[in-house]
Amino acid sequence: MTDSPKHKASSPVSRRRVVIGGSTTAAAAGLGLAGLASAATTDSTTADASATTSATATATSSTGVCSLTSEVTEGPYSLAGALVRRDIREGKEGVEVKYTFCVVDEANGCAPLADALVELWHCDALGEYSGFVDLVVAEQETGLVRVLLGNGDGTFTTGTTAAVPTPHGVVVADFNGDGSPDVATASVGSGGVSVLLGDGTGGLATAVGYAGAGRLYSIAAGDFNGDGTLDLAAVSNGSDTLDVLLGNGDGTFGAATAYPTPALPVAVSAADLDGDGNADILVSSLNGNSVTLFQGAAGGTVSQLTELTATGAYDAAATDLNGDGTKDIAVANSSANRVDIFTASAG
Repeated sequence: MTDSPKHKASSPVSRRRVVIGGSTTAAAAGLGLAGLASAATTDSTTADASATTSATATATSSTGVCSLTSEVTEGPYSLAGALVRRDIREGKEGVEVKYTFCVVDEANGCAPLADALVELWHCDALGEYSGFVDLVVAEQETGLVRVLLGNGDGTFTTGTTAAVPTPHGVVVADFNGDGSPDVATASVGSGGVSVLLGDGTGGLATAVGYAGAGRLYSIAAGDFNGDGTLDLAAVSNGSDTLDVLLGNGDGTFGAATAYPTPALPVAVSAADLDGDGNADILVSSLNGNSVTLFQGAAGGTVSQLTELTATGAYDAAATDLNGDGTKDIAVANSSANRVDIFTASAG
């Protein structure tokens, strides 16, 4: 398929706010936004709205409240998971979207109002509307997960703390699909995996534990079986195993399935390496001097795809480093104090 048209704003949008033309006088006149008249994108295959609607704005009710009469409704549109960018940041390229609004005047027979000011907001990748980045810290010694809420100026306010057994690894993702970030931790003791569901305000529910191997050192989230829900992967440097827990989509997980790894795995990450829409798993093994790639597949069984020789492998991340459309792998080489790059071949 051809690439979608891309657009890059001349200056980054501050705090994910978009202001669409018009006068502030009209906006301050107490005139409500009656509804969305139409929405379109430059590439219909990338539309991701619950509905695209054209409407008229001339009807009124007996109470004088304006209403819109739909003329055309279409959507929603589906998009292959492999094409969805999980991390969208301010100032980065994206697909250009055009919105058309109809603002009407309740005090004037619902007549369309010209030159109105319309302000749009959208949430960030974690479903938060503040535009500020928060932090989640795993405190192994205290047995706590601590939430630090961003103030937008580089400082943080202490938020919720929650008890979990000896947390060492932590990952934040939406495990139950409610739009709020949740937290999962890996216990470096014998506590297995703990999941804490978020309430959307920075609060966390009581941790729910899942048994796993001892000395879980690192944890990652990804859809490994292509069912549209997030799963968990954690590595144990006590038993040299990879534990995979398949998600149920409601914030709960199935029992862990263990897969052998080279000696002393210390880090795990997730990325779709082969472009099949399923997340794959990268395991960095310090004593094994390797990064092992496990392939995700429908049905939930992961299989070892290949093993890269990587001396002193302490961590690995996958992204397209050379712009050829395939994911490359960067490995932290703790023996030589350098980053080793493994490039993939397109196709």
